Amino acid sequence: MNLSQLPDRELLDKTKQLVSQERKMTVEVLWHLKAIETRRLYAVCGYSSLFEYAVKELLESMKNKSARECEKILLAKSPASTIPTEKQKPVSLTQTELRMVISDETLKNLERVRELLSHQNPEGSNGKLLELLLKMALEKLDPLQKEARAQKREMRKEHKRMQESEPSQKTQPQPTPTSPSEQGRSAEKTPLKREPISAHLRRQVLKRASDSMHLY
Repeated sequence: MNLSQLPDRELLDKTKQLVSQERKMTVEVLWHLKAIETRRLYAVCGYSSLFEYAVKELLESMKNKSARECEKILLAKSPASTIPTEKQKPVSLTQTELRMVISDETLKNLERVRELLSHQNPEGSNGKLLELLLKMALEKLDPLQKEARAQKREMRKEHKRMQESEPSQKTQPQPTPTSPSEQGRSAEKTPLKREPISAHLRRQVLKRASDSMHLY
């Protein structure tokens, strides 16, 4: 970094920030060393004292390392003393702050899911991401939601069956009413249908006609 090109105000602010970070890191280092001394972990590592352990094990391993890398080294030496406990803290009437510790593998999977659901969570919010994941899990695992979906499917099927079983109501054409005069003309146009006369009846009629002629 070329500090000669840095503006005066920015140089002063940056220096204060680095001192603050160094002070915080120093406090963290001291707490770690205190925990290691209390547990005599330096002896487990093959050193006779905490001082020897700090010089040979820590200072040598932290050469040319970033602050983040040094922090990981300290955590590896005494991880249990720095891992915070899970915590839930209400911050409003409808919101709660949730603090937890996850593994690197879980964090990797979380980032992958964040990418897959980015269209539903464009801001990349952890809270929104957790809300989406819980909703998906409940839809798949919650028996109450499964039962509700099954009931909706049955209702749709029953409604469809009822629609299919109803007879189709076709409109039948109704005859056009006619006046009495039209009915009479229609009757005149329609020839009368005569029933055939049997042979026996024909002989009886002829016989009576013949008898009538003899009387005159």
